[in-house]
Amino acid sequence: MRLNSANFGPQLALVLGVPAQYVVPLQGNWYNPTAAENNPLKPKTWCAYKFQSHRPRVLAHFVPDSVPAIWSVQEKISRLIMQFVEDIAEDLANDVGHWTHDELVRTALALFDGTLLGVSGEATSSIFDMEGGNITTAWNVWADIGWADEVPTGQGKWPPLIKFAPGPIVGG
Repeated sequence: MRLNSANFGPQLALVLGVPAQYVVPLQGNWYNPTAAENNPLKPKTWCAYKFQSHRPRVLAHFVPDSVPAIWSVQEKISRLIMQFVEDIAEDLANDVGHWTHDELVRTALALFDGTLLGVSGEATSSIFDMEGGNITTAWNVWADIGWADEVPTGQGKWPPLIKFAPGPIVGG
């Protein structure tokens, strides 16, 4: 499965223990659901997230054992930015620093052939301001995820221009 906002959102909700409707892509026009003081079902917090980058680490290459459908793979490192807002936001942001020991995180990332490479050692606060209507404190953290971006090429065999010769690869 490809690591992207749509695919990762439900997994992030499971990791955080936050209802899925309160784990949303980071955007500037989402209201603060925890501000509704008369709502007995309001969540303790919510999380906005986005992938800041998907940096390739190597050139895309073919997966040799993927016959009959040929797959191209590229190892990437993606930076996930998370912003937590309201009651337990600070605690959830600090918990990210412990993700390297969290089995739920490892299970979620395994769906993307991924692993956690690093996490924010520091949770930083900022003002969450929805045009003056919902001013509160937000807590911000990041995580780096290494994963394999795999896509089918639609080719039923090795491309005709690629030849594998025996022996060492010699640069020229």
